[in-house]
Amino acid sequence: MSTLYVTEQYTTLRKEEERIKLYRGKELIADIPIFKVKQVVIFGEVTVTASTIRLLAENKISLCYLSQWGKFISRMEGDVEKNIIVRLKQYENHVDIDGVSAKFSKAFISGKIKNSRTVLMKSNRSKNKSEKFQEAIKELDRLERKLAQERNVDSIRGIEGKAAAVYFSVFSEMIKGEFTFENRNKRPPKDPINAMLSFGYVLLGNEMASALSSIGLDPYIGFLHRMRYGRRSLALDLMEEFRALFVDRLVLSIVNNKILKESDFENVLGEVKMSKKAIKKFLKAYEAKKYDEIYHPIFKYKTNYQQCFHLQARILSKSLMEEVDYIPFLIR
Repeated sequence: MSTLYVTEQYTTLRKEEERIKLYRGKELIADIPIFKVKQVVIFGEVTVTASTIRLLAENKISLCYLSQWGKFISRMEGDVEKNIIVRLKQYENHVDIDGVSAKFSKAFISGKIKNSRTVLMKSNRSKNKSEKFQEAIKELDRLERKLAQERNVDSIRGIEGKAAAVYFSVFSEMIKGEFTFENRNKRPPKDPINAMLSFGYVLLGNEMASALSSIGLDPYIGFLHRMRYGRRSLALDLMEEFRALFVDRLVLSIVNNKILKESDFENVLGEVKMSKKAIKKFLKAYEAKKYDEIYHPIFKYKTNYQQCFHLQARILSKSLMEEVDYIPFLIR
């Protein structure tokens, strides 16, 4: 087990020796050895005892709190990695907005555009896509070439916005069955596809924050995403190249394989949310995808997404120390 997700409401997470146990009243629901857990994600009304929090902190296991419906609330961690040198480099480079910050921003968005284009191209093999779909692939290629000429963060952010609009303008053509998708919307999501995308991005952001913290980087000090109170900007930076290839493909797999149906969603005051049953199914699919076997394009060996998240954080750390150039993670 990598991540322990606790979705059962009004339950209690307790430490008992070197194990974590979940109770509903006096009923034991789950019993997990501490060495099997890398992080704990709590949904809604779940009590975590003080001794459990201490056990997690002592073992450097992060504790993330989400609302019952998956909205990020807070994150707790034990003592941070002691590599203060790399964090000083991170702060110095953050201040260099149109220098090193722009260089990293360009790498993150280059990876995002290339992976978005690859996702479309893989779907295009079915040979039933519209002319608009074909043009979207060409436009992403053009935007990638234009990105190479940009020199400041604002311009790079503008390219990213255009690329995302192009990509999502044809996203519906990759969806089969009863689900529909018109455009990317959030805060709040207005349809099931957007609800799943937003939920997946929250989970992915938590993965990135954990990976960055584990090697001594500050998840809140980014390059593309600038400082904002409470925002984990560097985690958002690092997840850009993984959005399409991990979360978007996961959502497409869930809907196209009919793992979830429209009846698994509900509209609450204009916001579409997953039911409790749907959240559990999504988390199961999410965890399974984290351990999909993939070929790493840089290190040339088979690995999985969970390890790739941490490998990218390490590459970023070494790049900040000027030991290597940062190369985004790309799929073929």
